[in-house]
Amino acid sequence: MSEQLKEETIPAKKPYMVFDPGPLTCKTDTPGLEFDFNYGARIKVPAGNWRVKITDRDTIVTLYEAAADNVLVTSTKKYYVNFGLEVYLDDKLVLQHDMELKGKKVLIKYPVGTLGDIIAWFPYAQTFKDKHDCEVYCAMAPEIAGLFRPALPRPSSH
Repeated sequence: MSEQLKEETIPAKKPYMVFDPGPLTCKTDTPGLEFDFNYGARIKVPAGNWRVKITDRDTIVTLYEAAADNVLVTSTKKYYVNFGLEVYLDDKLVLQHDMELKGKKVLIKYPVGTLGDIIAWFPYAQTFKDKHDCEVYCAMAPEIAGLFRPALPRPSSH
């Protein structure tokens, strides 16, 4: 059997998780300076002598700090972290923002193919909602969602 034929018969592996965070949602008074917390912390800086700092406010640890010039800086941590952002231009603080989830819509996206993890972590979605006083939405594969649907409260129709 040729190598080409072997490659064509192997089914494509599905990605662990797919998520498009979309365009940045938080604009600032500084043209070109934008940020949000969709899929981790994301900060876009325009051209210039910028420095971006991302911290974990709970552990008081700097997760990232570096010079930036006309780039999109993203955190490597894509799960919940109590992020703090600082952005400097020519060593002058231009933006300081702490993530605040109260009253916000939050998506918890469970990865594909991990039923045990979802069963273990699903109850914590309610705990997260209560702790942060936010609207929580959970996303998972349709075949797994069907297992949870009977136990979930139905939205009230007015």
